[in-house]
Amino acid sequence: MSHAPIRTTYSVRATFDNDVAETRHGLSSDAATVMMTRAPGLPLATLSARRQPGRRYSVVTSVDAGGRLADRSPLQLLGWKPRLPIRMTVPNDVVVIVPCPGQTEHVSSQGRIRLTSSTRHILGVTEGDRLYVVAAVDDDQLTIYPMWLLDSIVMEFDRHVGGRRRS
Repeated sequence: MSHAPIRTTYSVRATFDNDVAETRHGLSSDAATVMMTRAPGLPLATLSARRQPGRRYSVVTSVDAGGRLADRSPLQLLGWKPRLPIRMTVPNDVVVIVPCPGQTEHVSSQGRIRLTSSTRHILGVTEGDRLYVVAAVDDDQLTIYPMWLLDSIVMEFDRHVGGRRRS
């Protein structure tokens, strides 16, 4: 006896405080509630995610030839408007961006962050490279990590836990 395959569809919605985070790239990792619903007639599961200090929102996005980041959702979540003056620093191979009145750098008129050529050179980033972007809502700060840095962190972690892996 053969059975027809069962089709299951999921919708995901994350909420924290009184906000809703729904984007095409993913949901906040610190969501208070994640609800997954299956096709009509099937039970609804409610999962509670562990809250971490501070609200953070993360995306992986690409950079174009002019240094513009493709994804604007972290800026929208922070409430940063076009032409907002910002200060951009590069400590330890990451970019830290905060609002700062009186600065010449700013969020573009299209609501995007543009990494300067010197910043891209320091990070070793070229057109099409992917960056890990974290919006810290409570700190009103954007932090940008190059993927090569995350790769080195993961490799270091793997080296430390390598002896504990199961065969």
